[in-house]
Amino acid sequence: MSNVIELRSVRRSFVTKPDLADRIATAFGAKSSARVLRAVDGVDLEIAQGEVLGLVGESGCGKSTLGRIVAGILPQDSGEVFFNDRPIVNKTQQKDGSGLGVQMVFQNPAAALDPRQSIVDTITEAPIAHGLIKRSEARGFAIEALKRVGLRDDALDRYPHQFSGGQRQRICIARALAVDPSVVICDEAVASLDVSIQAQIINLFLDLRDKLNLSYLFISHDISVVEHVSDRIAVMYLGQIVELAPTEELLENPQHPYTKALLAEVPGLDKRLTDEPGLEGELPSPLSPPTGCRFHPRCPIATQDCRSQAPRLESTAPGHQVACLLAEKNS
Repeated sequence: MSNVIELRSVRRSFVTKPDLADRIATAFGAKSSARVLRAVDGVDLEIAQGEVLGLVGESGCGKSTLGRIVAGILPQDSGEVFFNDRPIVNKTQQKDGSGLGVQMVFQNPAAALDPRQSIVDTITEAPIAHGLIKRSEARGFAIEALKRVGLRDDALDRYPHQFSGGQRQRICIARALAVDPSVVICDEAVASLDVSIQAQIINLFLDLRDKLNLSYLFISHDISVVEHVSDRIAVMYLGQIVELAPTEELLENPQHPYTKALLAEVPGLDKRLTDEPGLEGELPSPLSPPTGCRFHPRCPIATQDCRSQAPRLESTAPGHQVACLLAEKNS
């Protein structure tokens, strides 16, 4: 299968504003030093046509930033991002509609929808603006869009506050699909929903993938959710991909200690990992990531080499890549 999305050495940093102590020190003549948060730090990734790639990791590891870069919402500082072999341009710079092929569904549907905009306008605003449909076709188009996500046409003239969380997320999905994308970025798209509603939305995503030949980047901190939808899973830690493998392979044969710790904390996901230690300590600050392997302060098997040498993402089996010095030595 050809790749619809390709990332090459993608990096994105943010310069944080000085806190009160910094401002006071600067006022008394101290040199102000900008603090740089490295949210995404050298990521290589591909998504094939029709594939669901899961992206998992703790909150603060850079998953959402990476998703926004793929969607063209945030520009990368360096590296390259391609959609169908064409560079993705920041959506704020696009004037010709060339970025419609990648769309995003966000975590909080209530915040993602304009409370003053009716559902028919929510769904048809972008297709009309980009010349995909005529204004006279809006209602019929919106009816079909709602039907596609399991909602009735009596929703057209209502407003977001009149719907449940699951219904609002269906509306967000309908809006994303209204411009006929081939890639959808799902950023914690079921995290705010009840468990029973989560299952319905996940099934909807899978049905739409089959009907429309969509590709997904499915972002979540919950690996037990990602396993149900993903063909492959990428594990992210402090801005870097530390393991990447087909879903079944990753669950049955995790190589990176961080992946093992994530799996050990999911009840019943893999009984063979019950003896593995869970995650200990807190995620280090991305303002000052550890030297060497970034996971070594929390790793139960870290050696002195792990503290000084940064591992590269390398293959340990067909389709299975791991960034771990110990995994490389055992491969």
